[in-house]
Formats: sequence, C-alpha cells, structure tokens
Amino acid sequence: MSHVLVCNESESLETFHSPYDFGYLLKILTRRRLPDGLLEFLESLKVFFGDDVYDMKHLMTFSRTGLYGGLDRFR
Repeated sequence: MSHVLVCNESESLETFHSPYDFGYLLKILTRRRLPDGLLEFLESLKVFFGDDVYDMKHLMTFSRTGLYGGLDRFR
C-alpha cells in the first residue's frame, strides 16, 4: 500500500492489455474477492490507482492509423 503507484493521484498509468494484471493487484491489495461487475471493478481500480489509467491496446482500437495486435509487432 505504500508503493508510489498505489493511492497516488498525481501519477498516471499507461499499460498494455492490463485488466487481468489490475485484477490480480486488486485482489492482493484488498485481500478479498474481485467485484462481480465491471462498474464495481472500475470503481475499485479508481480508488487504488486514480482516474488516469490508460490501456494502450484499448486506445489503439480508436486509432485511425490501423494499429492492431500486440507489442511484438513494434520491434
């Protein structure tokens, strides 16, 4: 809980395809089962990691440049 990434509203997080990773982190931090619904999960995510969490794989779907796939395509 004392890590700079947890409960630090001044930081933003950029990730790549990380919902499962955040699920595991939330489970470890709370020592409870994950929320059943998406809205509850996102609210828990906001409590621990703030409002500025960006998943680049999700954002790529809105790109007009035709980006798709995984990180291995960008070597």
